[in-house]
Amino acid sequence: MYGGAVYLGFVAALAIATDYARIGPATMGLVTACSVVCAVGRWLLAVRFDGIYGYSRRLWRSLLWGTVLLTAGAWGVFLAASVLRFGYYDSKTLILLVCLAGTAPVAHTSFAPALPLSFAYQHLLVVPIIAANLYLGDVRHYALAVLFSWYLLFMLIYARRLHVEYRESLERTEMLLARRAAEEANRAKSELLAYISHEIRGPMNAISGMTYLALNTAKDPQQRQYLEIVHESSRFLERLLSELLDVSKMDAGGRDLERAPLDLHRLVEGVAASYRATAKRKGLSLRTQIAAGTPRFVKGDAGALRQVLQNVVHNAVRFTRTGSIEISVRGAESGDAAEMVHFAVADTGAGIALHRQRAIFEPFQQADASVARRHGGTGLGLAISSRLVRLMGGDISVESKPGAGSVFRWSTRLEGAELAAPKPLPGPPEKGARILVADDEPVSLLVAARLLESRGHVVRTATNGCEVLEALKQAPFELILMDLNMPEMDGLEAASRIRSLEGGGALPIIALTASVADGVREECLSAGMNDFLAKPIDPDELYRLVERYAAAPSV
Repeated sequence: MYGGAVYLGFVAALAIATDYARIGPATMGLVTACSVVCAVGRWLLAVRFDGIYGYSRRLWRSLLWGTVLLTAGAWGVFLAASVLRFGYYDSKTLILLVCLAGTAPVAHTSFAPALPLSFAYQHLLVVPIIAANLYLGDVRHYALAVLFSWYLLFMLIYARRLHVEYRESLERTEMLLARRAAEEANRAKSELLAYISHEIRGPMNAISGMTYLALNTAKDPQQRQYLEIVHESSRFLERLLSELLDVSKMDAGGRDLERAPLDLHRLVEGVAASYRATAKRKGLSLRTQIAAGTPRFVKGDAGALRQVLQNVVHNAVRFTRTGSIEISVRGAESGDAAEMVHFAVADTGAGIALHRQRAIFEPFQQADASVARRHGGTGLGLAISSRLVRLMGGDISVESKPGAGSVFRWSTRLEGAELAAPKPLPGPPEKGARILVADDEPVSLLVAARLLESRGHVVRTATNGCEVLEALKQAPFELILMDLNMPEMDGLEAASRIRSLEGGGALPIIALTASVADGVREECLSAGMNDFLAKPIDPDELYRLVERYAAAPSV
């Protein structure tokens, strides 16, 4: 903005320190007029940038070039005239040379974005001095002409280097801004998907739960067929929501791994148990094999481990028509790091062609186009698993031949953990358990209550944390299923208060929520809850948790 004003300062210095205004008033006046015009012009171009540049970029560039080159040409001719008239020993010439030496490098920084403008500026400023020395025609002035030519060459090289550095800096800045914009867009996408997922999970819970109950009471074969289609479609939508949300979180860099103690054997058996009913309906056997020496207690991310195993086992059950599925786990082998644990899932399914085996680990890719038509799915499960395995310090691969089944293998780094051996879980109660279910959504409350009552449990309901505390005063319960977001008192606060009651520390509490935000599970455990069940409620998982906790001591 103020580049042109520097030359007004030079004019003032010449007027004060020399007698140029008296000896050459016309030359001094011309240079002063050019400097004033250029200073005002460059100031206006900066102040009125939005208006002029918005109206015409070409006009703005033309005006800038005009003011800069007019300044350079005027001062170049002025210095050449001083050399011709007064020589190098006069103070006027020396002051002008100091001005030249001081402004040329600074101008390079200002004009770094526009290399042609910088070159033109240097030529107009220095070439007249070179010409003046050549005109004087003696050996000393020839030498000075060469010296100024070297100076011009050095300034041009320096200008080019500054221009390259400016371009590289601009590219880095643009890449940084683009990355930040992409991260913000990914975060916004993740938040939107999380909100949509939360809102959809409520109705999906009603559809899935009520369809499951209707299936257990329907006697007409045609009605059962219709209900099975609805039930399978709802399960597909649930998985689609979860997979899209997981991919979005990973794209946004929002998936951080935990390092918490966990029971690896129980985790593997739990995943197998959740798919045995589905496998049995298809006539498949699903077994686990945990090798001797495999560490039981390790430190890692239980959620990530469970998700990878679930995704691979889910595909094995889905794509295997006859035969068996085996989940095997073994500890570190010779040559491995001590903390490596190896997993494998083998099936007797249709197999995967060699040329598709790498592609199936990419988002939205499946073994072939016919898979999507026959079995549905988004092709996200293995892509998510591949990313999670890499986050856990391992890699995933597949060995398969069409018609000969598939074996998925992956390894993860899991540090050993020192934990006491778990107490054996009590068996399921001989009679129905007394269960308290709390949820402020009437449909979700009805679904949970009916699912439990269909298994012979005695259910009492509440709509907020205050009602839960009041119910505990009136009757004993063996288990509480409690939603997190409730009016008056939410589930987290209610759980904390229950733990402070006499005998409340032994009462099992399972969180119910449609929230998929990061850290929800950790918040539940920190508040004193024992486990976590996401909506839509998976009946098999619900019954597994009830069987696990309902026989615990009650208040």
